[in-house]
Amino acid sequence: YTSALDATLSPKISTIKAEGSFGMTKSRLKGYPIQMEIAKLLRAKELENIALDDWRSDFTIKNEVLTFKNLNITSADIGLQMEGTHQLVSGIINYKATIALPSRFKKGMEAVLSKQAVEALEQENGTIAVPLVITGTSDQPKVRPDKSVIEDIVKKYLKKKGGDLIKNLFGGN
Repeated sequence: YTSALDATLSPKISTIKAEGSFGMTKSRLKGYPIQMEIAKLLRAKELENIALDDWRSDFTIKNEVLTFKNLNITSADIGLQMEGTHQLVSGIINYKATIALPSRFKKGMEAVLSKQAVEALEQENGTIAVPLVITGTSDQPKVRPDKSVIEDIVKKYLKKKGGDLIKNLFGGN
């Protein structure tokens, strides 16, 4: 970590350079703006106040931009992976994330995405992995499904499902 200091010995944000990793275990996340918007989007009130098992990330700070790489958060049967940037002066954020939720969240997700999309996002272990785009500012984030990623997943799912259907029609050959 390096930074020039101002007259009050506070770091000058424009000069900060840092890289490393951080993490914590056994903590609680409650009321964080991004968290609240994800909970609202997915109609999952349970996500508004959540006990975390583990939180890990690599980061860099350069040119007034905090960049997260490999941010992973786990809580019992819920997981979040995220990468992206946070402009330290303006607060502008630009993240790509995937939240993995157990099947008990399926109904709420089907209200946001189609039933078929939720089926396509379901993983082998039964969790539903929802790609998200998070923009706006850290105080007023905008969270929405990552439609381009979801569209690709749904296309692959339907292609496989169609191929399996045709195979079954002709005795598996």
